[in-house]
Amino acid sequence: MIPLVLILIPLIGGLFLLLSGKIGNKAMAVGFSTINALITIAAAYFYYTDIQLGAFNQTVNLFGIKFLLSLNEFGNQGGNLSLAMVLLTNILYPIILLTANKNIKSEGAFYGLLLLIQSGLVGVFTAWDVISFYIFFEMGLVPAYFLVGIWGSGDDKAKIAFKFFVYTLFGSLIMLVAIIYLVNASGMGFHTDYGSIFNTARNLDLKTQMELTGFFLLAFMIKMPMVPFHTWQPKTYRTAPTTVTMVLSALMAKMGLYGIIRFVMTAMPAAYHHLQPYMMVLAIAGIIYAAVIAIRQDDLKSLMAYSSISHMALMAAGIFAFNLSGFEASVLQMFNHGIIVVGLLFAVELIHQQTGTYKISELGGIAKNAPRLATCFLIMLLASVGLPLTNGFVGEFLLLKGIFQSEVRYSHVLALFAGLTIILGAVYMLRSYQYAMYGETNEVTVQTKDISITQLLIWIPLIAIVLALGIFPNLFLNLIF
Repeated sequence: MIPLVLILIPLIGGLFLLLSGKIGNKAMAVGFSTINALITIAAAYFYYTDIQLGAFNQTVNLFGIKFLLSLNEFGNQGGNLSLAMVLLTNILYPIILLTANKNIKSEGAFYGLLLLIQSGLVGVFTAWDVISFYIFFEMGLVPAYFLVGIWGSGDDKAKIAFKFFVYTLFGSLIMLVAIIYLVNASGMGFHTDYGSIFNTARNLDLKTQMELTGFFLLAFMIKMPMVPFHTWQPKTYRTAPTTVTMVLSALMAKMGLYGIIRFVMTAMPAAYHHLQPYMMVLAIAGIIYAAVIAIRQDDLKSLMAYSSISHMALMAAGIFAFNLSGFEASVLQMFNHGIIVVGLLFAVELIHQQTGTYKISELGGIAKNAPRLATCFLIMLLASVGLPLTNGFVGEFLLLKGIFQSEVRYSHVLALFAGLTIILGAVYMLRSYQYAMYGETNEVTVQTKDISITQLLIWIPLIAIVLALGIFPNLFLNLIF
């Protein structure tokens, strides 16, 4: 059963904004997404406290939100992955919309397309059959293409948007071939629920499972993205409006990891175990590769793009560790990374709005004129590099523990290399912060002003989550597992 209300609210809101063209589009978009956030938080709260309220519970059942209150089991791993991803999506979306630049042209279309992506994201994370999963998986592609191609920056934005579209569409079509094969092999016609299809997949011979797993992995590795299928991502993230980059990095990229758990780890365990050591090595190689490239970046958005690739690869390594620590840490870090990357990109966008540049070499001395911005940026940066008492530390510690405890040969060596993400991450993050925030001001940064109270209010929930989950990670782990 799909929680229709959580899908329909942004869908209806997005279509209304696309067609209306009236003023106040940003406020309306934030309103629609905030309603979704409040419903999701309420559902999570009632699940967590196990409170049953007659009339409310009937309403919950009526609209299908009851789905969010039931645990999904993933073999011996356990855990409500769907609840975690819907929480992340709906909590972040109003914050992301609030960070959007005020000078957006054709606001109705811009915010309408963003809401359509939100609807597709919720659909992916709550779908209970393979056909609806695929439809929602594709639903965000076309809006994202237009958001990059129309509202992006640079003379080659159309070319970059087209490359993004072709890459992700190719992966999706490959996945569709695998889905069609499984549906046909099940012999159950239109009965395409996960249970029926996954039972069919588990009974296939290893060779067929390996082939189908390759199709699914290709689609999900492109979506994340994961080395070597990442080449579309840095230019797309840099070209897209920062609000759109937040959606791509914090939310849409998580569809790839979610898909690996759903369709590879759960549906085809024989192929999963056969590929486990190879995928772990590939993921850890991606961690180091992307981190090294990030160190060489002079553009803040490009740096964030390669940083995202590195962190997503670490989460993938945790999934393929196939133990409780790795699985729990991957889900936790998917949530944490979404919060952190939105905060980092918000800081980058605020710097760009005042200086007109993303170039690290052109910045300097911003902290003198903008201490509040420097402080907020620093908190997110320290969370990204895994400082204790931040949410990033808990996730990365458990991920490295999961990799170390993996049954893969030389897992301790793999954990050592995976741990380089902390060192390399500190290098490129602290370097960029030092050059941008400290030193002497120049003609680009001399007129920089501090963030307003309104902008500070946007920071508060992000910082609160970073610190709350850093100090009390069981708030999340007890809810999800």
